[in-house]
Amino acid sequence: LEVLRKVKETRPEIEVIILTGHGHDDDRELCMKLGAFAYLQKPLDINELSEIIKKANEKIRQKKASQR
Repeated sequence: LEVLRKVKETRPEIEVIILTGHGHDDDRELCMKLGAFAYLQKPLDINELSEIIKKANEKIRQKKASQR
């Protein structure tokens, strides 16, 4: 959580994906409130992770394109 806070304070344009093996609903809600792009719990399907990464990358590209 502390890393997420620091990243969003200093580089809010970075999309953060949280991957945890010991997640709780309260943690998920807090992470999303703090600006995480996704909150995933292990074990997870590698295809799901790949899709989330692609979506985060596309969001970044769209933001950059709209700023031009």
